[in-house]
Amino acid sequence: MGAELRGKLPPHYSLNEQTFNKLSSKGVVITDDLLQEIEINDDGTLSWQGARIVIYIRDWSAYHESEETYPRFHIAGCSTYQKMKENGRKNRYVMATKKEGNYSHQFRVRKRQKEKDENLDICKNCLDMLQWNGYSSGKLNRLKNESIFQDFALSKFFEKYPVDIHADADKPTYYADNAPVNEYTDDFKKGKVQANLYKKRGKKCEECGATGITHIHHKNGLKYDNSDNNLIILCPPCHANQPYHGHMKANPKFKNIRPAPKS
Repeated sequence: MGAELRGKLPPHYSLNEQTFNKLSSKGVVITDDLLQEIEINDDGTLSWQGARIVIYIRDWSAYHESEETYPRFHIAGCSTYQKMKENGRKNRYVMATKKEGNYSHQFRVRKRQKEKDENLDICKNCLDMLQWNGYSSGKLNRLKNESIFQDFALSKFFEKYPVDIHADADKPTYYADNAPVNEYTDDFKKGKVQANLYKKRGKKCEECGATGITHIHHKNGLKYDNSDNNLIILCPPCHANQPYHGHMKANPKFKNIRPAPKS
């Protein structure tokens, strides 16, 4: 059974019920027009007209058939998805909202055409982008990553990221008894969050445009909230001017730092 919303659809969906039901079964082929409508959300997942989606290849070919030759499905705007867009390969792809990785696809092996349902694996670049259950690229994490990869289930993905991207918009994220301790996450302490943000935005201060030393500031004060819209790149003086950051001005490590000239 797919990740369906039977009955009346929420008002923020642009698609009709028939199209949504197709999404929750075999899916919808991605055309040029539809590709332009697919969005990469702030959390890195993919959505189309209010529905969070999975993308997979329907038609593919190989010299011989084996599990190693099967394509993988995508849950995020990872590097493989970006290359697909750049290379114009979208007509081979389908978007869906199924909770299982069992997708119907057609493939050609040595000129023989076949069609069947196959349990495809998740794209590892997607796991890395979402840092799913601590997945992180790198040789030191190989055994841990393989375990996370083998344990991945779409049902768990849609439990964390509902098909309806607005499903939890009006619900509190945490309550007093389950809110995490307000401290930096391990990937922030290790600099991975900073490296990803610098790669996407550059290293200029996003308030004054200065170059040189910059910090990553959590705008809402929640150190564990590393969502893109909560992070801002600041030079030390601009960082020290943020609410509750005046103590930085008295720190010998920063008080004599002046922003580099704007480039």
